[in-house]
Amino acid sequence: FERLNSAPDERFYDSPKLVEHIDAPACAAMKAYYGRELSQLSRRLYGTDRTLDVLDLCSSWVSHLPDAYDGKSSRVAGL
Repeated sequence: FERLNSAPDERFYDSPKLVEHIDAPACAAMKAYYGRELSQLSRRLYGTDRTLDVLDLCSSWVSHLPDAYDGKSSRVAGL
């Protein structure tokens, strides 16, 4: 194996790489899916459709949670 770039690795990590790993339609599909699932869970648990507190272990700088999960009406924590 040969390196394509001989610059020190530290330079690569100097600035954040804010990329999305799925395209916009896939992001929209995930938001819709989470919206349905969280809504159903809320109705099952509380008998009403409300925002839930969420521990999102798979989040990044882009959230796939519905827009209602903005941290104002619910607590959302991610890694």
